[in-house]
Formats: sequence, C-alpha cells, structure tokens
Amino acid sequence: MTVSTEAAQRLPRPEDLPELTGRLSPIHRLYVSPVPHRLVPWRVAMLLMWLRSELKWRLSKAYRRDQIDLMRVAFPESVLDDRALERAARRNGFHRGRRAEMVWRPWLSGSLPLEGVERIREAQASGRAVVLALMHQGGFQDAPQSLARAGIDLAIVASSHLLTEPQAGFPGYRDRRYILNGFEAGVTMIPNKQMVGPIAEAFAKNQALLLAWDMHGRHPVRIFGRDVFVQPGLARIAKLHKALVFPLRISPGPGRFGSKLTVEAPIDAAAAGSWQELLQELVDRDAEALLAWPESFEWPPGRWLLEDPGPGWRPLL
Repeated sequence: MTVSTEAAQRLPRPEDLPELTGRLSPIHRLYVSPVPHRLVPWRVAMLLMWLRSELKWRLSKAYRRDQIDLMRVAFPESVLDDRALERAARRNGFHRGRRAEMVWRPWLSGSLPLEGVERIREAQASGRAVVLALMHQGGFQDAPQSLARAGIDLAIVASSHLLTEPQAGFPGYRDRRYILNGFEAGVTMIPNKQMVGPIAEAFAKNQALLLAWDMHGRHPVRIFGRDVFVQPGLARIAKLHKALVFPLRISPGPGRFGSKLTVEAPIDAAAAGSWQELLQELVDRDAEALLAWPESFEWPPGRWLLEDPGPGWRPLL
C-alpha cells in the first residue's frame, strides 16, 4: 500500500505539544516534579497508596458508597454479588493509586513482564497488518512502553485532547506525563481525530497498532448479560485492513506495576463476517480476563455507557 508521507508529517512530536495552563497548588507542584518520586522507593510508594486507600475505605462512608456504585457500572449482580463486588470495590482504590503513582516514574516504564510477544513478530514478518487490543485494566498504562522496549515497532491511537488540547491544571500535567512516557519509549502517537491516514501509514511501515475498545461510544456489545455502548473504531479499522487482532490480556504479575501482559492468539479480521462480529468476539474474550481480576478495572464509568447516548452524541474528551 502506498500512502502519502503527509500523514506521518502531521503526527505530533514532543516539541509540538502545547503549553500546559492553569495554576497548581503547592502540593501538586511538588508532585509533578520527578524529585519526590525518585526519593521515595517504589515499594514504599505502593505501601503508601495501599494505606491511603484502606484509610479512605475504613473512615469514609461516602467513599465506600461511591466505590461500590462505580464498580457496579461494570459488573451487574449476575456476575458479582454484593459481597464480591464490595471486595473488588475496596481493592480498586489501591489499583487506581498504583497507576497514578507509576505514571510519574518514567524510569521504571517498560517493565511489564511479557508473554507471547513472538506472535506479533511472526505476524509482522508475514506482512499482515497487526492490531493490538488493549483493555484499561491492571498496569495497562505501561503496555505501550513495554512492547516498544521489547522491540515491537508500535503506534498507538490516543485521545486527541491529550496531544492538542490538554486539560488545565494538574490533570493536564498528569496526561502530559503519560504521553511523554510513550514518546520516550519510541512509540508513535496518532490523534484519534485525524487517524485514518496515519493508521494506513503505520501499517505501510509494518508498525503494530495499539487501540482500546473499552471507551464510550454508540455501538452496542453484549457483556455480562447486558448491552453496553462502546467505540467501534478498533474493529472497523481491523476489518478494513484485514488485520490480525491480538487481545492483550493483563493479569496479576510481579514487579512495580503488579501486572503481566500476555499477547493472546489472534482473531483474523479477514475471516470475520463483519466488524460487528469481530468486536463482539473480542469483547467475549476480554470479559473473561476482566472477571478474573475485577478490582483492577480502571474507572468503569469511563469505559462504556449503559444506555445508547443517541444520535449526534460525542464523547466529552
């Protein structure tokens, strides 16, 4: 496939990222500095995150209620009863704290234990387009860096606001650190608002393309006995390019992120009857991984919608 190089030239580089705006509190100014994170060993930081989440759970009735409510968005009673959901909700706060803290330690990025990476290499060697399907679970934020540092030439589709319209204040600094971690590992960043040409360019260069399917959208899929509404982009891209789709399963593992990543056997988009069938097959596979480690799901209200948002709806970010 021949593709104009203009697509690649439009892609953002670290020096092109816009200036961050908004004032930071003294605590946040300290937190966005690498100094305190280098001074505090990661094991100590993880202990502090656990203590913080445990104290909030024990002392705040409102926090417990909010945690249970947000986890129920992901897991209906048919798959997790009240007791099991409460256990997952209690542990979920620690997982959120772990992810938040590790974003600020880029020198530790790229350390997820990997299994099955040879499947990607074999697919790329055969000339097939490769799509890596990620869920927001466990140490997902380190998956791009870990794959890149294992020698996988990788492009990732990221929310455009992270690259071109950063949030004001501390959230913008947090998002910027996440993006810089990817850049520093050599990952190509493709804004989702202008992704068609750059994706074709990535495939033409034999890059693997990483996307997430568990994002707010208008396409219904069936998971845990009910319909939820997600973005169909991953499946549509894979079907268009006749790609091999490799689910990336994240499960408990050793190391700083407490996770390991397994590249599972692929789904052949060329053989799928439609992109809708492809997406549902991917969801069915990932549902098993999610139910095996429910407490590690990252912010369920941000993953899918429980009702069709209707025509003309667009994600907030």
